[in-house]
Amino acid sequence: MLLLLSAFAAASAPARGAWVEFDRRPAGWDNSPYEYDSASIRRDGSRVRATYRYKFFYSGLPDPEYRVGIEVDCRRHRSFVYEHLVYSPLNRPPTRPLRLRTPTISTRIVSGSVEASLEQRLCEGPNLAGRND
Repeated sequence: MLLLLSAFAAASAPARGAWVEFDRRPAGWDNSPYEYDSASIRRDGSRVRATYRYKFFYSGLPDPEYRVGIEVDCRRHRSFVYEHLVYSPLNRPPTRPLRLRTPTISTRIVSGSVEASLEQRLCEGPNLAGRND
């Protein structure tokens, strides 16, 4: 019985360092899964930092992968991007990601956005879910 319970717990929780899908939406000619890295999550009070990734699907070109470092303030319902990287075979050198300029100001999370989906996933629990709007 204990073995069965352990197997169930392992199956329901994401593996350490696993990419966990939290959204799926159109990105170019196909839908892209939006996934956060479970090993990247850092909590500080009501603020949560994580990295998520998605692809943009081009026709006839290699599909770049975007990785976004984001901080979500669960109480204030705000977020800001602190890092935005593009991984593409078109980069020179191809092994180094292109670093995009990132906004440095915290903005309100819009309902239906990628940030809202991520916030819903990362801000679960009694200490993080309360909001001061």
